[in-house]
Amino acid sequence: MAIRRRLRQVLDAVAAKLGREDRVTALVNLLVSGHAHCMDVLRTHDTGHADSHTDWVICGGSGYGLRRQRLEGSELMEKAIDGTENHVATSNLFIGREWDKADGRDAYSGLRVDIDPGQPITIRLTPLVSCHSKEGWNDYEIEPVTLIGRSEERKRGATTS
Repeated sequence: MAIRRRLRQVLDAVAAKLGREDRVTALVNLLVSGHAHCMDVLRTHDTGHADSHTDWVICGGSGYGLRRQRLEGSELMEKAIDGTENHVATSNLFIGREWDKADGRDAYSGLRVDIDPGQPITIRLTPLVSCHSKEGWNDYEIEPVTLIGRSEERKRGATTS
């Protein structure tokens, strides 16, 4: 959450500089980061900031020291100053420690990102996951996540993935 808050401040400053006050369309199409020792694909909801309706990918799942999913599960809550909790994001894919398909082994992961030409923008995220056992490497096919024309969908109020 500390990293998210800092990135939120940066995105808010960029939105202000660009004169982008609406929170219906995303400021950026996709944010990708690493080093969290997991793969997590999530989408923010209306946070009241420039990080609203943004697709985020953490791609840092490389075996040793994999992180567990939050105890709260796939719904990311944030406590406001007044003490209320706001639902700020939903995780659509999490691969880390205790990923059921890994059967107790560390899952090494990477990500292929394909961006189709034209408008609205179409981004396809294909997780690449392997586990090592005595028999060798086992590759897993994970269903790609497609992000299609997200800013246009948000203008219409759609919530499809």
